[in-house]
Amino acid sequence: MNLESEYMKGIMKMTGCTKEDLISKSNQYESEDKLVSHPSHYQSSTGLEVIDVIKAFTEDLNGIEATDTGNIIKYACRWNDKGTPVRDVEKIIWYATHLLNELKAREE
Repeated sequence: MNLESEYMKGIMKMTGCTKEDLISKSNQYESEDKLVSHPSHYQSSTGLEVIDVIKAFTEDLNGIEATDTGNIIKYACRWNDKGTPVRDVEKIIWYATHLLNELKAREE
């Protein structure tokens, strides 16, 4: 299996982008330091990057909903990879509680 092509197919499916869209977007800034552009704690074992997952799941959200949801996803994906699992799970809870309080406040 070609991991790169499977990765691209997954990204195209999640984002709704064509291969051409992804290629044109790939011209964004890339640092020589992989901790800047592609840190391993934000990648799955198949190469899927958290930033692509966040984009796919927050594209219809705005403001604090998008921010909190993105942070929940980010910390949920990396909690076991940075050496601070308790802190990262606490961050998930913090952002989830913040989002919950925002949603409840709107209902009042």
